Amino acid sequence: MQLNYSQEEEEDELKVELKQLIKEIEKEHQITILFVGDVGSRGFKWENPLTSDFDLSFIYTHHYKHYLTIQNKPQTIIKKTFINLSNKYLLSKASTFYNFNENNENNKKLIEFNLLGYDIKYALDLFYKSNRAIIFLLQTPSIYYINNNAIKLFKEKWIPICFKLTQRRALLHQMNHIVKYNIKRYILGCKLVRVKSYLYILHHLFYILYMYNIKDNNELFQSILPPLDFTILLNEINNLGFLNKKLYGQIICLMNLKVNSDQLEKKEYFTSGISFNNWKNIKNNSEINANTINENTTPSTTTSSNTSSKKKKKLQAEELVEEKEEVSPNDIFVGHSLELEVFAVLWYKTLAKWIWDLHRELLPGDLLDTILVEAIDLYEERNL
Repeated sequence: MQLNYSQEEEEDELKVELKQLIKEIEKEHQITILFVGDVGSRGFKWENPLTSDFDLSFIYTHHYKHYLTIQNKPQTIIKKTFINLSNKYLLSKASTFYNFNENNENNKKLIEFNLLGYDIKYALDLFYKSNRAIIFLLQTPSIYYINNNAIKLFKEKWIPICFKLTQRRALLHQMNHIVKYNIKRYILGCKLVRVKSYLYILHHLFYILYMYNIKDNNELFQSILPPLDFTILLNEINNLGFLNKKLYGQIICLMNLKVNSDQLEKKEYFTSGISFNNWKNIKNNSEINANTINENTTPSTTTSSNTSSKKKKKLQAEELVEEKEEVSPNDIFVGHSLELEVFAVLWYKTLAKWIWDLHRELLPGDLLDTILVEAIDLYEERNL
């Protein structure tokens, strides 16, 4: 993979704002930020251009003296902020799924930014374990900033190492475990399912299936990783024959709903399942009152016969609270799809057995140590 970033690249509206934010974070924490990328919906390319937040992860380093201690120090930085961006700019980055409306190109929008920073030593420790969060960050097609002095480090060392030496078994096992958890939590027993949950499960499944398809070509299997862009993954998996026409139509419908959520009425939920035709036809389907959303989306709970009714009510109440906390005003829900559930469950089980039998490998620690030393050397003093 070639690093999709250039020092000479023209700065756009977002990068100007981000550079200012980066300077503020560096000054506040006395760090040097090396790399910033999107690992959320905008990294997967299923965002709504006008309402989706930015889920940014970054890698930073301290002065070398920070690491000369036996004390445990914070390994992450978490920050939430809002940035004003013009609709025109946001729409210029919209995917092909977005249904453009000329009336919404004017004015500015306050967009939420959720930032999670990893200390360089912690990031390399996670990378050594082939942690999905760091692998996705290094893979993201949405890179917003690289420190000028760090471009060579990422371009010539860290990203090539990511593609060649990532432990396939460890990475795929993590992702399949996430698929299993989300199927149980958000699909099984649910009358309504959040569109984002479907897409999240499918994205991880497609990522694994991409690798499963090349399992017999060891050289290829050990040298590439699947793209994070969901549209590219979807087309690849469809072309390989993993999806039938009906299932593919459902997924296209989900993408259209997610990307065009700003053009649907607030808290609009659909109970009749997923349409296979034009996504707009869904707007004619029957709706339910938004106040009942938690009741309908709560997974069924299996309890033993000797469980008291009081305990059952307590468990159900706890689940309702969890669901209420997780529902966002921008979330779109659709009726449960048996086809998607069967596809997800069957492939999860098949892939779990295959992943378990994969060869276990370890990344060379000495190689990562050299990256650590080089990265710490890139620290720049910040005036308080």
